[in-house]
Amino acid sequence: MLRGTNCFKDRFSLIHYYCKQGFGVEEINEKLECGAVKIGKPKLKDGETLELIPGEGRYAIRDKN
Repeated sequence: MLRGTNCFKDRFSLIHYYCKQGFGVEEINEKLECGAVKIGKPKLKDGETLELIPGEGRYAIRDKN
């Protein structure tokens, strides 16, 4: 099973992703400041692998099961 995360590879990817959904840069910055979204790789549990969603710059976690 593949689960999208709130983690992005860089700021550009974060802004690009949310601007396509109609959010302004100020709103995106607020999401970043309050921790609703993050830049960098998420922590993984045993048996999980990390993938980057093509075209989004957003990380996804794949469960081994």
